[in-house]
Amino acid sequence: MSNYRPWLMFTVILALCTVIPSAALAAEDVETPLQVVMKTVDGVIAVLAQGELSENTRKRQVKNIIGRHFDFEAMSNRVLATNW
Repeated sequence: MSNYRPWLMFTVILALCTVIPSAALAAEDVETPLQVVMKTVDGVIAVLAQGELSENTRKRQVKNIIGRHFDFEAMSNRVLATNW
C-alpha cells in the first residue's frame, strides 16, 4: 500500500497541473449571460431593421438567432411538468 500512495499522489498532481491551466484558458473565452442576451437582442434588431426582407425571411432569421440559445422543448417540458 505504501508503494501505491506516491504514484497515486503523483498522478493526481499531474492531472491537476494539466486540467487547471486549461480550465482557466477556457473560462476566458466564455461569454457572460448578459453578453449572450445582448448579442441575441442585437441580432434580432438587426434582422428586423432590414426592411427589404420579406416577413417570412425575417421570421426564419429571428427564429434561427433565438433558437441558438433557447431550448423550446426543454422549456415546454418544465412548464408542463407531469402533463408533458
